[in-house]
Amino acid sequence: MKTSVIALVLILALPSILLAQPLDQGLPLGDLDRALVNLRGLERNLSPMDRGLVEPLEFVADQLILEGRYEQAHRALDRAIQIVRISEGLFTPSQFPYQEKKILNIVNAGNWDDARGQLDHLFWLYTKKAEFVTPELMAGLVTMSDIHLRGVSEDVPAHQAFHLRNGSRTNWLALAVAEALWGAENTLLVPIIYSTLNNLYLEKVATDRSGLTSRNLREVAVGNTIRMREIEYMDVAYYQMGSRLLNQIKGIYSAQEPANLEAVAMAQLYIADWDALFRQGENALATYKAAFKSLTEVVQDEAAISVFFDRPRLLPEPQFYPSLKLALEESTSSLVHVNLGEMDVSDKIVFSEWSSNFPFVRKPVSMPVRENSDTGFAIFSFSIGGAPEIARLLRRSKRASIGVAENLEVVESTETANALARKLSPKVQSLRFRPRLVDGVPQISDATLIYIPAFAF
Repeated sequence: MKTSVIALVLILALPSILLAQPLDQGLPLGDLDRALVNLRGLERNLSPMDRGLVEPLEFVADQLILEGRYEQAHRALDRAIQIVRISEGLFTPSQFPYQEKKILNIVNAGNWDDARGQLDHLFWLYTKKAEFVTPELMAGLVTMSDIHLRGVSEDVPAHQAFHLRNGSRTNWLALAVAEALWGAENTLLVPIIYSTLNNLYLEKVATDRSGLTSRNLREVAVGNTIRMREIEYMDVAYYQMGSRLLNQIKGIYSAQEPANLEAVAMAQLYIADWDALFRQGENALATYKAAFKSLTEVVQDEAAISVFFDRPRLLPEPQFYPSLKLALEESTSSLVHVNLGEMDVSDKIVFSEWSSNFPFVRKPVSMPVRENSDTGFAIFSFSIGGAPEIARLLRRSKRASIGVAENLEVVESTETANALARKLSPKVQSLRFRPRLVDGVPQISDATLIYIPAFAF
């Protein structure tokens, strides 16, 4: 107790070890220097725990973060938090934004050991000490989920299950808060619903692979014992939860006045994709046909529909597009990639691994870009079966995979990736694609994939 009191006094009383640095009088003041001058002026006139110091401390921390001085920024934010807690109460919701910023700073510094404990504490504050359901609470939960996503790729692999499980838990809570704020039929819910779906898919991918993360995700406490759920059981659970989420999106657009029939048809297409990802072949074939028919009736633009469905597309889609136009625009904008320079990739599929810790999927849209232009790439050609081939597979097994790369060949590769081409081939075959569709029926098709391996942090 005595130690903690001393630490608190040091934090509050220091005009700042971190901030008490001489300014070069011969140079014009930058943003950080101006922030320091302003803070020092306030400290001369206010008590060390005056509430008026909080925002200036936060601004100083922001400038320190921009300069990569994370330890000093941490001390500034810590001091701001302690002042808020003394002024307004130990568990006041006013501290939440500063706690969140402190965690982001810790993460940027690469200190995931500290970040995990801080994330648990902030989640406890959100769930136990938040007084009202507010947009700020919802935004904070979404940010926390994104931090856990970063942890999946940046923290040590031994803690992947922690981040996957807690990221999903936080997303579900953010969705519940959003529904309480906006109602169950508001289209503002859709991005949060789809983010929750993407988290489910990441858990599914991790569970399917042998190793510590899969075991940790499948563990469940029953009384005083720990039991291990089967991968098949988890697969069914993920499939059912994801299907409910996609049907929720479909229901939201159906409930609009008037109903957004194009978005409803797009949701139906995503449901077919989800069926394909979970090897629900018969459901996928039927739903692809129904979604194609609905889109054709609503959009009435044969050229656009032909362009959209004329080649395989990598699954799952990174985000939900409520219209064909938005989906086409996104597929065009995603053709530019830092690793590929001036290469024309308009007729190719580009897959860039998210990270060396989790290379099985592409980067979630909310994650910062962390690519290395020297990682190289390999180019593969392959084919994807059409309806006859899928029918033969389904006669052998109702859980046959569709949209899988077959007849894989290495077309060409850079010098860096050439040695890895043999290792990359199984990864390519683990990817899933929406088949080329004509009148909603999968067609056999050839495709070229540029595979960009992740840079090891």
